[in-house]
Amino acid sequence: MRKGFSLIELLLTLGIFILLLGVAGGAWGAIDHYRNHHRAQHDCALLASALEVYHVHRGHYPDSLHFLATQAAELGFPSLAFQDPWGHPYHYAAPSSSEVAFTLLSSGPDGDPGTLADNIPVHLF
Repeated sequence: MRKGFSLIELLLTLGIFILLLGVAGGAWGAIDHYRNHHRAQHDCALLASALEVYHVHRGHYPDSLHFLATQAAELGFPSLAFQDPWGHPYHYAAPSSSEVAFTLLSSGPDGDPGTLADNIPVHLF
């Protein structure tokens, strides 16, 4: 009687192992996408809070996030993220004289703010 595994048994085991790795890799990609999306929403919510505090203290919204960054620590927000999880800057537009609210969003993984599927707005309640 021979000891060991046949070539067919080894190939079958290797195939099953590769299949399981593929399934796990796909699940990891979905988890990573969800984590980045959630982080972008969280960052936008913190930035929105800082913008509201700035508005209360100064009576107007800043013209840009860069201006907010210079005074964030003074407003009580020492560590704000000004780039989304994909390495792109958050998009901010101060309200015009006829508008009441500002616009703040992440353009998502492709970095193109024109694609509605990737825009991640902040939802304030």
